This record gives sequence, C-alpha cells and structure tokens, in this order.
Amino acid sequence: VGTVNEYQRYPFTWKKVSQQFEKLKKITLEKQDYRINLSHTLTTLNMLTLPNLLIWWENQIKEANSSGVDYIITSLPHIQCVNQPQTLDPIYMPKQMKEDCRFILSNFENGLNNELKTKYKPALDNIRTNVLDVEVDDAKQKEVWNKMKTYLKSLDDYRNKNVFNYLPYMEKYW
Repeated sequence: VGTVNEYQRYPFTWKKVSQQFEKLKKITLEKQDYRINLSHTLTTLNMLTLPNLLIWWENQIKEANSSGVDYIITSLPHIQCVNQPQTLDPIYMPKQMKEDCRFILSNFENGLNNELKTKYKPALDNIRTNVLDVEVDDAKQKEVWNKMKTYLKSLDDYRNKNVFNYLPYMEKYW
C-alpha cells in the first residue's frame, strides 16, 4: 500500500495502482461474473507493513459488501514469502526486525474482531513459524543483509530514489 508499493513495484505509483483497481471493480460490477482476490508476496521490505495491507484489503471488502454486489472474494488472501532474490527473503531480517515484526503482527491480531482473527490466524501463524521463528546463522544473515543493502543502493542510484523516503522504518535496521 502506498509508498511501500511504489518502492517495491517501481515505476508504478500507488495512484496508478488504485486507478487500475477501481477499473477492475467497475468491470466486476458490470459483468458480475468476475471476482477479485488478493495475492501478496512478503519481503524484507514490506514485512512490517503487512497489517496496513490487510486493513486496506478489509476496507475494500467492506466497500464491496456495502454496494450489494459480491465482487471481492472475502476468504483469506493468498500470502507467500519471496525466496528469490535471497536478499529480499524475510528470514534474513535482523533479529530485532523480526522481533518488531512479531510485535506488530501480535498487535494487529489482538485488534481484530473474532471473525477477522479467525480469518487471519492461519496466515499469521504461518508467518511466525516459517519466517520469524526461523533461525539463520548469524554470519549468513549478515552476509545476505549486506547484499540486500548493496542491491537497494544500486537500485536507488539507478532510480534516483532513496529507500528511506519510501520505507523510513528500514533506517532503524540499516
């Protein structure tokens, strides 16, 4: 959502993504035989903002429900982790970042009503088990993390951008 999407999906802007999403909604309302679902790839760059995406998605579902036309699939979105490039695989996040992510996801989950808590619990448990609880050798973690920083620096230089302007929370772990 927002600047996180703009950084990861450069050169797209969130405005353009939102406009395209509105077009999809219009098509599904007109045709009424299409449904929209969400597929999301978790990376080191967006892991801490997963709740923002899920809140945005739930707002899209509410809007669809209020229209009286069932054009958004309300079941659990498809959520997977990137593993290539390895530099963006969230299992290589620093321990503090993993702990911060655990805290953010727990707060998100605790703030959900029972229906949404039931809906998102399997995905959040999967993230905890397969990302946050994965222990990586310290030397390997540092190696991959440094490669990620070098990779992002080269992207920023090419794009004439700065990761911290889009993902200010990353500076804490740099």
